[in-house]
Amino acid sequence: MIAALFGAALEVPFEEQAAFVRARCGGNQAVYGEVMELLSVDAERGPSAIDVAFRRDAWRGAVSFRAGHKVGRYEILDQIGEGGFAVVYLAQEDEVRRRVALKTLKAGMQTKLVLTRFEAERQTLALMDHPFIAQVFDAGATEQGLPYLVMEYVEGTPITEHCARHDLGLEQRLRLFIKCCEAVQHAHLKAIIHRDLKPSNILVRRIDGGSVPKIIDFGVAKAIGQKLTLDTLQTAGGVLMGTPAYMSPEQLEVEGKTGTDTRVDVYALGVVLYELLVGKRPFGSSKPGALGLAEVLRAIREDEVPRPSARVSSPPPLSPSAGGRPAQFSPRQLAGDLDWIVLKALAKDRDRRYDSPRELAADLERYLESKPIKARPPSLAYRTAKFLRRNTAAVAASGVISISLLILAGGAVMQAQRERRAQRELLSVAEFQAARFEDIDAYRMGEQLRRDLLAQLSASGSEASPDASYRLDSANFTTLAAAAIESHFFAPSLAAVEAEFAEQPEIKARLLQSLVDEMAEAGIVSRAMVAQEQALAIRRRVLSGKHPDTLESIYGMGSLLHEQGKVEEAELMVREALAGRREVLGNTDPLTLDAMERLGILLRERGHFSEAERYYREALEGRRLVLGARNYDTLNAIGHLLESQGKLAEAERFYAEALEVQRETLGETDVNTLASRANLGYILFRQSKFDVAEMHIRRAIEGSRKTLGEEHLTTLDAQALLARLCVRQRRFAEAEQLLQRSLEGLRRSAGDEHHLTLVAVGDLADLRAKQGRLEDSAALYFELTETQRKVLGPDHPHLLITYSSGLGSVLIAQKRYTEAEALLQKNLVALTETLGEGHWRTAECRSLLGEALVGLERLTEAEPLLLDGYAQLESAVPKGRRREKLGDAARRVEAFYRKRGETKEAADGHAKVP
Repeated sequence: MIAALFGAALEVPFEEQAAFVRARCGGNQAVYGEVMELLSVDAERGPSAIDVAFRRDAWRGAVSFRAGHKVGRYEILDQIGEGGFAVVYLAQEDEVRRRVALKTLKAGMQTKLVLTRFEAERQTLALMDHPFIAQVFDAGATEQGLPYLVMEYVEGTPITEHCARHDLGLEQRLRLFIKCCEAVQHAHLKAIIHRDLKPSNILVRRIDGGSVPKIIDFGVAKAIGQKLTLDTLQTAGGVLMGTPAYMSPEQLEVEGKTGTDTRVDVYALGVVLYELLVGKRPFGSSKPGALGLAEVLRAIREDEVPRPSARVSSPPPLSPSAGGRPAQFSPRQLAGDLDWIVLKALAKDRDRRYDSPRELAADLERYLESKPIKARPPSLAYRTAKFLRRNTAAVAASGVISISLLILAGGAVMQAQRERRAQRELLSVAEFQAARFEDIDAYRMGEQLRRDLLAQLSASGSEASPDASYRLDSANFTTLAAAAIESHFFAPSLAAVEAEFAEQPEIKARLLQSLVDEMAEAGIVSRAMVAQEQALAIRRRVLSGKHPDTLESIYGMGSLLHEQGKVEEAELMVREALAGRREVLGNTDPLTLDAMERLGILLRERGHFSEAERYYREALEGRRLVLGARNYDTLNAIGHLLESQGKLAEAERFYAEALEVQRETLGETDVNTLASRANLGYILFRQSKFDVAEMHIRRAIEGSRKTLGEEHLTTLDAQALLARLCVRQRRFAEAEQLLQRSLEGLRRSAGDEHHLTLVAVGDLADLRAKQGRLEDSAALYFELTETQRKVLGPDHPHLLITYSSGLGSVLIAQKRYTEAEALLQKNLVALTETLGEGHWRTAECRSLLGEALVGLERLTEAEPLLLDGYAQLESAVPKGRRREKLGDAARRVEAFYRKRGETKEAADGHAKVP
């Protein structure tokens, strides 16, 4: 029908074509839309009379394959689609009996332009490998000489129809759309622009309770940086490529005045997002032909895009329609951030659009996490509204905030409380959150306070004594700022929640959970735990145990317990959260994947490596499905899993690829890119590839200094990593200088109890031991264990490891064998209970205890400890630590046999230095 109607319409004057097609299509809007799209190509190109005749004859001469017909080794089962130039059939491959989609040109369509497009589609699809893009399997030509493609058969429905059919809520639609953005980003990384993104080219199906998209039909795709065919796919000759309603203004410039780039796909994605939120296209409805073609093209070029919130009804409709109209979205839900995001994607000036689909997806992620989005001006009032749900670590590099803002925040909270008393229910939540400042950060505030005080001294002409200047410069302003945050912000906020929402338990729990997240990020764990217990108790009582909000609080409790070193208790909570999220959200939801990975980490810390690996792998496969194989989060997850297995060379490859992707997509100076470069340096360092490791670490330090500042935690941490590398190479003087500078900065910026400070103290203690300065080393280890006991608790694995491999080994080196034996005996019991009998850290403690007993001349007791310790280390120690730890254990065995007067050969029979 489409072929015949298109051929007939070609003979009708242009101004009468729309009415002619509408009259002949019998009310079938899909047919009307297809024919009008084909006519729009001819209308914009201005075809010659000869070409019109050729096209008309081609359509009239079109042939099709019937069920049972063979095309190569593929048997035709049914026709499943028809476009302007090609037909798509459902077919079955003889050998593997799999169903495929076979796409072939229509008879008579072998013009140079169409053949070029067809070949370009084949090469385009062959370039891409992404779980959300349909794959190409084969290509060839029919007996009639028509080229064909064999592609993955996608059993799905257009994204708008899918969302309507399954009644997807706002967050579900946005997360599904984010997956589409990831797929288009993959195509862009392969130098391919789709140029015809629309709902019918984004098919979605249900897998394990989740929605998985597949992008199809790269038939009008364009190569950005390579020539796919002998002929270009530009709009040369005035040919309009794409579907008009989804085309950007620059795509409509058919004479090539502006050219096109990847931002045309961003625009099309914006139109799709508009439909998912509103149920209508920006101009007109979702029904093809509701507006005349000329009117649609004019509107795209000239009219301002109406805000999504202005296009939905209030109150919203009660049920979804076939056109994909949301069932529940009100103007209030779409107003604000979502309006801004959509309008930025649909900006007529492409320079004001998102630069990439990844940027669009990132802003939607920020919206879903209640972080500030990039699409709107960062006004103070707006940024204030986002504080309560923000992630402190993620915005640590944003603008410096002086301590005075903290006092203003306290006043804003009280003022907002007075203004809010007249309104209740969920509106209260929004207003309560709007009364918070977004950028409160203890490190930044402390650093700014220190600088401000120094500047005031300088401006006043006062010259402080050297001692006073030293005290001021080395004072821990971060701790002071953190205390001020707790007393001036969190304490009044918690009191306000209790006073304002005592009779509204759901809202109270939601606000408490928000405050818990912020307190945890600020390191105020004890107060956070009290609020977390309260929020969880309310949600268990008021909501179901499987409600997403209850699961959020269960997972939050597990995270806080993990922070406190209560690994076994944390594991129970995370297991409960994971089971609930699997059931409610599905196995591939990002929140489910987070819980999987957290459980893997907890199991690894407890020494349950096999079970930990299973959860790591499941989380990894989920991320691979959701994000794609070349997503940097996926690549880093693979690297982390391989590193935990001791497969350092394989981990290095994935870390390196993750860094490459981040450099391409995020830029060289992005915080995440810098962190990945430091990670790569670390994995190279562990393999003793010192030169290339040092190059990456130094570049990470340099980039971090420029981007984040000399005393930012990321800079100081990378500097400490470089110091560890210098220690391994016995460049002790350089290592000492780096470590001293890092430790001073960490104490000043993060405080004595921050985990990075504790790591740096341990590194310096280890350096002192290697320098032979044993008294200094022992003093540092005693200081470290006292702080770890206070911060982490008496049974935390980090403390137990410091006792054995740190303090215990130094006491032995000092020949303080009695003290070492008492410490290690007690520590061995604790490590066995905490990490397990087979953990390599437990084996190391056993070996050290044997060495202490040798020093005490208790050789009979020492022998089984030394031999068992070596044997267990040989089977359990990670590859990256194998040479160092096995070597130490073998030398202890050798010393034992020397003590007994036996030969080295006797020792070698039991333990060999690797």
